[in-house]
Amino acid sequence: LGAVVYFGFEDGVYDDLPYRMEKCGTNPENFYVHDWEDSGTVSIEDERTQEEMLEVIKETNAKMVIIDPFRNLIPNVNDSKETIIGNILQTVSQIAKETNSSIVLIRHWGKDTQSKGTATHLQLGSVTYGARARSLINVIPIREDGEEDKNRKLWKQDKPSNSSFPDPFIFTIDDEGIRWEKAEEDVDTITSLGGGKSYLKEEEMMVL
Repeated sequence: LGAVVYFGFEDGVYDDLPYRMEKCGTNPENFYVHDWEDSGTVSIEDERTQEEMLEVIKETNAKMVIIDPFRNLIPNVNDSKETIIGNILQTVSQIAKETNSSIVLIRHWGKDTQSKGTATHLQLGSVTYGARARSLINVIPIREDGEEDKNRKLWKQDKPSNSSFPDPFIFTIDDEGIRWEKAEEDVDTITSLGGGKSYLKEEEMMVL
C-alpha cells in the first residue's frame, strides 16, 4: 500500500508507537519517523523545511505523511488568521500534490472545563483548517470514572471525503491487536456523558 512518514514533534508519542505498531500488524520497514534534531528552526514557511520534507517523502516513496502536531510546524504564526492559514495550507497541499501523497495534520483541541461544546466550540485556530481539508476526523480518548484508557478511543468523522457520513466507532489497541466496535451514543454535541463514561475531545485529524 505504500510507506508512511511521521513528522513528529512530541516526545511522549514515541513511547507508544512501537507497541501500537506491533499490535496493529504494521510493517516497520514501511514506517519512517523523521528526526528534526539537525534541522535547526523548523517552519513550513521556510523553504529549507519544505525542501527537507519533500526530500524525505520522495526518498521513502511515502503515500501517507503525518504531521503531529501541525502547530509545531508553524511556530511563529497566529493560526486564527484565515488568510495566513489559507496560504500555509496551500503550501502543504502543494507538497501533497508534488509527492502524490496524502498529508494528515494532527491538531489538539482547546480545554473544555465545562464538559460541553461542539467540535467548532473546541477547535483551536482558524476555521480555514476544516474548510480546506478533504476529510476531518475527531479522535477522542475514552475515560471510565475519570481515568483515561490510553488504548481505547472514539473515532468520529465530521467531514468525509465523499458525501456519506460514517457512524462513529470505538477502537481498542491491546495485546490482542486492534478491535472495532460501534459507538452507541451520539457524540456530535457532547463531550461528557455523566456517570462513569465520558468522551473528552482531544485531537483533530485533517487530510489534505
